[in-house]
Amino acid sequence: MCAVGDPFIRQALSLQGLQNSCLTGYVETQHHHKWYISDGSAIFQVENKLYKVHAALLANISVTLQEMFAMPSGTEHSCEGTRDDRPIVLHPPVTSQKLDYFLEWFYSQMSQTEVAVSDTTPRTSAQTMLYPSIQQSYEDSRLDL
Repeated sequence: MCAVGDPFIRQALSLQGLQNSCLTGYVETQHHHKWYISDGSAIFQVENKLYKVHAALLANISVTLQEMFAMPSGTEHSCEGTRDDRPIVLHPPVTSQKLDYFLEWFYSQMSQTEVAVSDTTPRTSAQTMLYPSIQQSYEDSRLDL
């Protein structure tokens, strides 16, 4: 179960047997059944799903993600993306279906070979579909600071 700050919410979740769930804002979220990876280092929320993935690997393929992960993080307890109750929230047009498709492609590439995507590497449909969405979501969140 995630670390929700309010002890009453934690107790209510516990009593209801909602394992691997969390309240982020007012949205109840669930760990993604496949892409909440135990040794991952970055937690994203898309719709009502939490994804925990490997930030260092993702940063190697995208300048936008490099910049996002390089932003000053403050303390571990307040850092966005390090805990279930403080995920990096990705907004539309990113959807859980698009992120699932992208992560399936990304991790399959990692398991086949150690490939670093560069500007000269042809982009697959997964990259073409998701990168602009993540970049726009990231840039929109920077404007809110």
